[in-house]
Amino acid sequence: MPARPGLLPLIAQLRALCAVGDADLTVGTLTYWTDDLLQSELDATRQTFVSVPLIALPRFEAGAYRYFEYAFPTHIGIWLEEAAAESGFAVRDGFGMALSSGFQVNYRARLITFEEDQEGAPFTLDVRGYDLYSAAASVWEQKAAFAAAQVDWSGTHGLKSSQTYTHCTAQAERFRQLSGVRAAEFRRFDEVRG
Repeated sequence: MPARPGLLPLIAQLRALCAVGDADLTVGTLTYWTDDLLQSELDATRQTFVSVPLIALPRFEAGAYRYFEYAFPTHIGIWLEEAAAESGFAVRDGFGMALSSGFQVNYRARLITFEEDQEGAPFTLDVRGYDLYSAAASVWEQKAAFAAAQVDWSGTHGLKSSQTYTHCTAQAERFRQLSGVRAAEFRRFDEVRG
């Protein structure tokens, strides 16, 4: 089964963090590191968020506040599955109806920009968040296990598999330490809460 389209950008980032191709190694009938296998690593860290309120970001223009931009709350994490078939991603209006047009999503900036002024109307977000660093640590741990099973060899550069194992375990530890790191929380103090 192919990887979900909304997860492909995160799979590419995971592939880069772990320095893996899509067919680096075959063990039995399993090929490492296909998109499906990396998707499974990401899915092991997945959190699903439903009806999370978006944060209206007013801008003052011509004597009035206008509402085009809405920010994602920080507690949903940094790494998100993008909108696509089977992604679980939805922007919903105050009545819970999913919107399909009239806005753009900037996933890296964690921002939704509407084409028209929304006049401060409430919106919510359904989204899946992932711990990319935890998934990366898991991949590096598996790479270390594969390296540990190899016999030391010297190549043209004098590398040994024990050095590969040491490097892989160091990378796994590095990403374990980064795992769970979140952005600072953004709060508005200018809105009236009732």
